[in-house]
Order: sequence, then structure tokens, then C-alpha cells
Amino acid sequence: ERKRERERERGERKEMSATVGKREREETAGGTAGQARKRSRVGGVRAKVVILVGGHSKGTRFRPLSFDVPKPLVPIAGLPLLQHYLNECSCAFRASEVELAEVLLLGFFQAEEFDSFCNDASQRMGVPVRYLKEPSSLGTAGSLYHFRDEIMSGLGGGGGDRLFVLHGDIMCKFPFAPMLAEFAKHDSAVGVILGHKVPHSEVPSYGCLVSDPHSNELLHYVEKPSGTTPLSNTINCGVYLLNPIRFFDFVEHVATHMEEDDSSVTLSSSYSIPKNHIQMETAVLPRLAGEQKIYVLPYEEWWLQIKKPSECIAAAEMIMSHCRDQMSDSPPFPVDFHSGYFGNVVVHPMAQVDPSAKIGPNVSIGANAIVGKGVRISNSIILDGTVLRDRCLVTHSILCWNVDVGSWARIEGTEEHSHTMEGVCVLGKGVQIAPEIIVRGCVVLPHKGVNESISHRIIL
Repeated sequence: ERKRERERERGERKEMSATVGKREREETAGGTAGQARKRSRVGGVRAKVVILVGGHSKGTRFRPLSFDVPKPLVPIAGLPLLQHYLNECSCAFRASEVELAEVLLLGFFQAEEFDSFCNDASQRMGVPVRYLKEPSSLGTAGSLYHFRDEIMSGLGGGGGDRLFVLHGDIMCKFPFAPMLAEFAKHDSAVGVILGHKVPHSEVPSYGCLVSDPHSNELLHYVEKPSGTTPLSNTINCGVYLLNPIRFFDFVEHVATHMEEDDSSVTLSSSYSIPKNHIQMETAVLPRLAGEQKIYVLPYEEWWLQIKKPSECIAAAEMIMSHCRDQMSDSPPFPVDFHSGYFGNVVVHPMAQVDPSAKIGPNVSIGANAIVGKGVRISNSIILDGTVLRDRCLVTHSILCWNVDVGSWARIEGTEEHSHTMEGVCVLGKGVQIAPEIIVRGCVVLPHKGVNESISHRIIL
């Protein structure tokens, strides 16, 4: 019965695709010149963007930053991380011939945690931005398949529709236009994946891509390969461009084989997918590789993954260096670039900074923060409501909301870190630091008071 149901659904989708394609051909043949020009401008393509944001059971390495807000909404360089994604999307689609129909956020946070952000983002972008909550953690491909009806809604249902899928813990200049151009070269492709070269020693931390140097076809994929000599130093960037109909058909095929391989796996009565994870990286990409179905677009610009607090500072530096134009046009998250500061500096207009303070490079200061006389800040993120009293120093650190640092205190992190400790200092919400003490390379959980100098410790 389940197989017959899947066959019926597949037939309905193919019939819908054929009907839409026929209607578009008829409209093209009989439409007015103005309509033809309009279709030419958008290239007959509508697209959706899906951002996979995870949930509270993930992102524990991001604590204490993620205690108070979901990781995707933690401010980096003056704006929530997701806002930088949307800024890049807006910029990319304005410059392309593709119409952006909707942005969907998929995860298993509580929906109310994203309500305000989605409402504001929808008004700014002029397209719907919605959050869809998974019933449980379904995996990257499983989550997409679970919400396939929502994703397909509003698209034409034809072969020209496109689906961009972005992992919510990476940052780069999303090259949507080059990905569309690469996709257009391959008539029967399921998708295009973004690939980026890293040092060979880092490959075991990512998905490894082996592609044909001439056709860019993905030939082999291994998630976090073991061994000392990886086959390639090109990694999966976590950015995909997909033909949604072909992709969902393939995931259904994968789900069927997973069910047949494991009789203990059952299908959801409403969505016909396995209840366990279907991971893009382990269940889908390896099966697509070598079948002339997915291709790799080499990407040589900056790219980084954001999984730990220390990586927020690197991300802020990259964002402030490369995304300045997009950031300065993002109300209601106003930012201001002060030419008198040293290097990249973002200061919220509602922050109070004494003229004698020395700020930079790579510093962001949030709303209602107070920076006293002679304060020195570098390579740090200062969130809303934090008070830095006279002549204190903060370097390579992240100070969460409403932190109070006493006069002449020193909060010092480093760029280097070990497997057990962050190099950066991270002070949780409401932490109070006494005057004239040194806090070096520490993580302090929220609402703690530190009254003596400490080094490389976690204060619970």
C-alpha cells in the first residue's frame, strides 16, 4: 500500500509538471510582446531559499551565547546571523533574472522564538519569510522532504523551478548567479553543490568532494573521511541549488531503500518518510555521486563555518570586511561605521562611547552599551546593554547582554585555542567583573560574579 501511494504521488507530480510546462508554452506562443519580455526578464524561473537552522539539541558548543536566543539569531557584526543570510539573498536575487518567491527557515526550535524576526524580515525583503518547525530532528534531507508541500507551494511546478538550500552555520558570499549558470549547463541535473578548497589537514572535519575537472560532475562523496590522505581537499560548503521535483523524487527513492534495508524503520503516515534521519551528506550525496546528477561549483572566495564562539569573531571580521554595503541597509538593525575608529568597527547608534576610548580593529558594539573613558577594545563582540567602565581592556572576547566590567579590569582572549578550551573569553549574560582583575581565556556562564583574577577556566 505504501509503494502504491508513493507511485501515485510521483505520478501526480509528473502530471502537474507536464501541465504547467504545456501552459507556459501556450502562453509564450500566444502572449503579448510585453508578457514575453516580462518572462524573459525573470527567465521563467522562480526560486525559494531554505535555511536549515537546527535546534536546541544541537549547538551546545555555542553556549553560553545560545542560552538566551537561538544560535541563528545571535548578533554577529551588529546583526543576527540570519540577517546576514537574508541580506546576501536580497542582493543576489536583485542582480539575477530569478524571482525569489519565499524564504523558509527549517528547524526544531520553538516557533515563537522566530516570530518577531520573520515578521520584520518579511517586511524588509518584500517576500514571505517563514519558520517551519520539525516534529523532531529529521536530518538535512529528511527535513526538506517532510516539508516538500510547503516548499513546492507557490512555485510553478515545472522543471524551471529552483531551490537554494543553505546550512545555518556557515557564512560566505553566496554565489547564487554562478550556481544558476552551472546548473543551466546540465539538462538532467538534480543539483549543484558549492565546493571550497581547504588545507588537507582540515578535510576530515568536513564532507569531501571529488569532481571531474572538466565537467564538474561530482564523482565521489565521503562525509568526514578517516585516514591520513583524503582523496581531495575540496569540501562541501553546505550550499546547494536543487531542482525540487527531481530532488524530492530521489529522496523518496532513498527513503524506500532505507525502509527495505531496515525492517524496523517505519514510514510516517502523513509524509511517507522514515522516522529516522535522512542526512543529505550520508544518504543522498553519496548515491547521487557518479550518476551525472549533481555537479560541483568551485568557490574560491572566503568561507567559514560557525560552530563555536571563537568562530564568531572570525565571522564578524569577514562580514565587516566584505559585506559592508549590505549591512548598512538593514533596518531595524541600524549600524554605523565610524571612520575615526581603527579598522572595521560597527557601533549601534544607541550605544554610548566616550571619545577617549580606543576601538578596533574588528569590533561591534550593541544597543545601549556604555563604553567609558580610556577603554580599549579590539577583536571583540560587545552585545546590548553591556557596561565597560573607565580604562578597562577587552580583547579577543565576546561579552553577552548586560555584562558589567569594572574599571581597570582586563578581559583577554587569544586567537589560539585548544580542543578543551576556547582561546577567546566568553562572558555570559549578566556577568559582573570586579575592578582591577584579569580574566584570561575563560568562559563564564550567565549571572556569575568574578571577584579575583582567573585564567583558562570555565566558571559554572
